[in-house]
Order: sequence, then C-alpha cells, then structure tokens
Amino acid sequence: MDERVAGAETEGHSQRPTGDAAWVLVVEDDDGLRESLQDSLEQEGYAVAAVENGQRALDYLTSAAVAPKVILLDLMMPVLDGWDLLDRLPINEKGGPAIPVVVMTASYRPFLKARSKAIPVHIVYKPFQWN
Repeated sequence: MDERVAGAETEGHSQRPTGDAAWVLVVEDDDGLRESLQDSLEQEGYAVAAVENGQRALDYLTSAAVAPKVILLDLMMPVLDGWDLLDRLPINEKGGPAIPVVVMTASYRPFLKARSKAIPVHIVYKPFQWN
C-alpha cells in the first residue's frame, strides 16, 4: 500500500491526510497505472493515497481522519473488486456513494452502464490519456 500524501514526507512515506485536508484515494491493482495516477495528481497539487485493491481501500477509509474528496476506482481487482467496494461505501440521501466515485475500467460491457445507473458513478474507460 502506498500512502504518500503530497507535502508530508516522512521516512520515505507520507502521513495520512488529517483535519480538513482535501485528498484523493486511488484504488488500482496495476502498479504502473496506480503510481502514474498518484504522481500526476500530486504534480497537480492534490494529496493522494493509493492502494492496490478494494479491501485495502476499505481499511484505509475506515481509519482515515477525513474522507477523500473523490475515489478513483478500478473495477477488476483481486481480494475485493470495485463493485464490492462500492456496495460497502456509505450512501448519501440520494442512494449513491457519499464520496464521489470515478470508475476506471477497460470493460465496455452493457451491464456496466446499467449497474452504474443503479449506483451513480462517473465512468472513465481505459486506456485514457492524462492531460
């Protein structure tokens, strides 16, 4: 699990976001993509925590002092996949995730759109370019 957070380096790792810090949680099992997203977001000034599966994300969220402003979420991962993580996130008054979620997936299956309508999320299809 990579817990770097921009501007808080200590012993090669960053501290967890605290207080009112706005931060992004990246949940992606592909090491290269996860690190690339984290580095790019940090270069843009965002505090970032990055984990490799849904279970680590759930553990991280339960212990975080403050919720992230957004979760970038892969769907196909070992241990706990993105759909299962979405099912376990707190919900808001509209029935969607209390934390905004951007799903990142290479899957173009029709069920994806149908399921995402039931759980309001934004979808970004892989591969994508970071500009």
